Amino acid sequence: NWCWITLTAYYVGDVVSWDTGKVYACITAGTSGATGPTGTDDDITDGTAHWKYCGTPRPAGLTAFEYAYIVPADCLRISKVLCEDQASEDDPGQPYKLEGIAIYCDDEVTVLKYVYQETDPTVWDRLLRTAVAHRLAAEIAYQVTGEENKKKDMEGRYSAWMQMAKQQAMLEGSSPPTRPDLWTDLK
Repeated sequence: NWCWITLTAYYVGDVVSWDTGKVYACITAGTSGATGPTGTDDDITDGTAHWKYCGTPRPAGLTAFEYAYIVPADCLRISKVLCEDQASEDDPGQPYKLEGIAIYCDDEVTVLKYVYQETDPTVWDRLLRTAVAHRLAAEIAYQVTGEENKKKDMEGRYSAWMQMAKQQAMLEGSSPPTRPDLWTDLK
């Protein structure tokens, strides 16, 4: 049940439905008020909680799929939708349709695998932190030093780090190469 409830503590990232099916994501933790969020703004005050309007999913009966779920507020890209009992890396996933803020599929209990938006740079991996630092350095190098070659140097470093990050990303999610046991291979 993700319907909005009066005088309830909500946390950043909580998603509720209110105001004739509109979906809102909590952007500032707090306690809901007496009337609920209304409207389509990016910052709606409700008690001490603040909400962002996310959209309105399609009404039931207008899709071939049986269930509708709201996309998490921090979702950048969906990798796949899995059944709860088949949530493994090798499972190809199940058919789904993404429309606006809703995911439609045929399973009552699903697991969503997605790329989420991480805004805390302290948890980024080293490759990403370094690439972002070089990109920022390239953006301000000329203004700070007045030298075009410094800017080009930082852009080159940024490109090199991005290439390493892309290569690393391609390896994520795959199993490491198997190393044969040399003692048993000698038989």
